[in-house]
Amino acid sequence: MWWLAGRRGDSVDRSFSLPQLIGRARGSRRGLAVAALSYRVAPAGTIDVGVRFQLPPLRPSDIVLHAGLTDIGSRDILRARLGVPCMIFVSCRWRGVTFQTANRRSGMAARYVVIVLAVGCSIGCANAPSAIFGGVADSAYVGFAIPVADTGNGSAIAPYANGARLGLDQLNATRPRGARPLALRLPRRGLSDLPLAVAFRDDPTVVGVIGHLGSGPTMAAAPVYADLEHDGRHALVAVAPTSTNPRVTQTTHWVFRVCPTDNDGARAVARYVAVSLHLTRVAILYQDNLFGRGYWTSVTRELDAHGVTVLEHDPYVSNISGYDAYATRLTRRGAEAIIMAGEYTDVLPIIREARRQGSRAALIGGDAFSGMRSVPALAKEFAGLRYTTFYDPTDSSSATRAFAEAYRRRFGVPAEPGAALAYDAATVIGRAELAVGPNRARIRDWIAHAPPLAGATGTIRFAPNSGDPIDKQVEMAELHP
Repeated sequence: MWWLAGRRGDSVDRSFSLPQLIGRARGSRRGLAVAALSYRVAPAGTIDVGVRFQLPPLRPSDIVLHAGLTDIGSRDILRARLGVPCMIFVSCRWRGVTFQTANRRSGMAARYVVIVLAVGCSIGCANAPSAIFGGVADSAYVGFAIPVADTGNGSAIAPYANGARLGLDQLNATRPRGARPLALRLPRRGLSDLPLAVAFRDDPTVVGVIGHLGSGPTMAAAPVYADLEHDGRHALVAVAPTSTNPRVTQTTHWVFRVCPTDNDGARAVARYVAVSLHLTRVAILYQDNLFGRGYWTSVTRELDAHGVTVLEHDPYVSNISGYDAYATRLTRRGAEAIIMAGEYTDVLPIIREARRQGSRAALIGGDAFSGMRSVPALAKEFAGLRYTTFYDPTDSSSATRAFAEAYRRRFGVPAEPGAALAYDAATVIGRAELAVGPNRARIRDWIAHAPPLAGATGTIRFAPNSGDPIDKQVEMAELHP
């Protein structure tokens, strides 16, 4: 409907044409607004003026309301996205025009303002609701269970959020008529993994969760998603993009993953060391956490099966200061390769010192080392480093190529592995909701028995009675300047 609104107490003479009304409003400095709205969101008591003013008929529309957000992180992201400090925008999918109304109250009387935008230009929307921080009242929300730290890790998690948004937006663009739109619900800044899991579980509008990043946080949150506290009454499915410890999906049948496991990565590294590089003596540096210890156990077993001797296996912690001692041990033992499991920021000082002491060992990292590609100085310094990756943008599959092209077109940069994995997790949950509706138990069962799904990282299908994907490939990539 087209509706007309003035300030309280104003009278509207319906005999005037729309231009005449605008002129009278300007001359009297009275408030007046005309907007195109769906019937379900038009304020009570407004006047439908479409026929009276011979305005173009409006087709059925999907409406996304981006409302004022209370948390600082979301407001900052909205401001960066829109480039304005506005609190409320309404974007409508029509083939005609999009109308937005605004009042200006900076020490003067409100004036009539109409902004006419071409379809698709309003806040960057295309022909479907944008899957960002909110949606219409009947949206089905997918929780994004990757905490945004107060200290600022936004740049690190942005690819995951972008991948998830892209996946949900693509599903929105092709969803059946009458199906609920999908929207991504981001976490409140500073909320840690467990409180975040509880918040999503207790929110009845959330139909599934993407996350968590690490194996430890995912396993800790698993009982929350299974809702053991209430005998499963509010259980919620979680699809982890990068939790690789084999035990992650053994804790509850409500947790799935779209990535390979540590065992898969260990097999790829051992085969690469023994068959491709023909090396026989290696050292292992692993972060002393759940992921690092699990990876060390898996890769040692696989290396032994290939006849490769592990000379050193040294755990390290974040922000270590005595890295020279690690480097000395590696150099003196004559390791031909150094296998690293953990965050690259913590292990690179050891490698620099080992090189200073004369080590020429080949460097092989886990999937976290793919992040070095986006740091030109590190890519140049450590050119030739090999690392495992769960996403190959050069893969010949049509789904992988389509994702890579769509991501670059939308965000202006190549997709990182984390973006592709989050895209796949969002696709799994979104496809399930579109297939069976918002019932959480039915969504979980659909995912468990889903037909093969084409994802950015390859075909997604889950093993019977398991949350693990079948035949997920692990590639070896090389760091280039």
